[in-house]
Amino acid sequence: MPNNTDDLGMIEAALRHAESTSDMINVVNMSTTLGNALVRAGRTGDARPHYQRSAELAQQYGLIGAESVAREQLGICLARLGDFAGADAQFAAAITVAGQLDSPKTRESRLAQLAKNRSHAQEMAS
Repeated sequence: MPNNTDDLGMIEAALRHAESTSDMINVVNMSTTLGNALVRAGRTGDARPHYQRSAELAQQYGLIGAESVAREQLGICLARLGDFAGADAQFAAAITVAGQLDSPKTRESRLAQLAKNRSHAQEMAS
């Protein structure tokens, strides 16, 4: 689990490599991973643009599962930053996207996870 400067550096290097090879699936995944590592390092505000980028690229390239995860993580990030309306909008978008997943089992699992995290964010707002 990344939690120090060396780990962040390795993730950033992997992201640069994915970008240099135009490996968009890994760009999306590494952007989300970098956001997660920044949150764990206590840098939630710095994580936001990485989640936004991941969500936008995933949408652009039709990576439904990755987009759902990126929007979920962005929603959690925004809730932690106190932007509850923005968080709820991202959870709503993640739920819409997750509803397009082909596998019923995967779809139901994602929707349940999203509902749980959206509910938690809503509790934070009240």
